[in-house]
Amino acid sequence: MTGRIRFVVPGRPHAKQRPRVVHHHGATRAYTPGATMRAEALIREAFRWEAGDGFRPHDGPVDLFVEAHYRPPKSWPKWKRKAALEDRPWPAPRYSDWDNLGKVVSDALNGVAYVDDRQIVRAVVEKRRGHHDQLAITLFFWEPLPALKSDWEGDEDAE
Repeated sequence: MTGRIRFVVPGRPHAKQRPRVVHHHGATRAYTPGATMRAEALIREAFRWEAGDGFRPHDGPVDLFVEAHYRPPKSWPKWKRKAALEDRPWPAPRYSDWDNLGKVVSDALNGVAYVDDRQIVRAVVEKRRGHHDQLAITLFFWEPLPALKSDWEGDEDAE
C-alpha cells in the first residue's frame, strides 16, 4: 500500500437517501435530497482538510473503512449506556442501513479521493455507539496496477 488517510466528520452520520422524483406539467425530474447533498459535502470538506490542497485523486485500488458512531440516547438507563459504549459494533436498528452509509461516503469521495468508486476493492462499514456522533473514515491507497496485455489482443503462443 502506498498511503493511508483517516479523517472524522463530526455530527450524526447520514446515509444516502433515494433520489426523489417529481412530476410537474408532464415532465419527470429526479433530484438528490438536500440531506444527502449536505452529508456528501461535509465528507468531501473533511477529506480535503485532512489530505491537503496538493492531493490528486488516486487512480489505483482503494480500501474503504467507515465507522458510524452514534451517541446512546439520554433516555437509556446508565447501565445500558455504559454497555453500549464498550468497544464493539452495535446493531442500532433505528439508524441507517450499513450499505447506505457506505454509499454516501463512496459517492462523496468520487473524483476527490479517487478517480471513480469502481476502484474500491474492499469496503467495511461498522455501526457503533460512541461518546460523540461522528463518521470516521479511513482510506488505504494501493499502488496503481501495471497495465496488462488484454486477452483479446491475441496471443502468438496460442497457435
